[in-house]
Amino acid sequence: MKRKHFFIAAAGILFLILSSCNKSNDMPITLDNSEPLALAPDVSWAVVNVSYAVFRTKPEWSAESRENSRKGEILQVKGNFLNNEKDIWYLFDKGWLPAESITIYNNRYKAVNAVKKLMENNN
Repeated sequence: MKRKHFFIAAAGILFLILSSCNKSNDMPITLDNSEPLALAPDVSWAVVNVSYAVFRTKPEWSAESRENSRKGEILQVKGNFLNNEKDIWYLFDKGWLPAESITIYNNRYKAVNAVKKLMENNN
């Protein structure tokens, strides 16, 4: 008797799942592998949160300026450093940026969503 109730319940659940699938509205699932490290657990991503940020050659304010970055740019974090003044700096391909000018995310997709919200709020 218990087995019969189990099969009826299982059939009902299967029916609900299959009947809720509407092929005309189903979106295909695509794998975005354009950035292979996007979900890597040991890789962090940064979003520039100030209008204009300047990369430095060393993790200190007096270091030589390198390149520039604009608000909303997404960067892969390569390292970080805490200096004697207790300032946290992050290393990127272009150089060092202070923590005040960026927001850190644990995967690229979160960073992309943050940029979308950042740009919506600016308009």
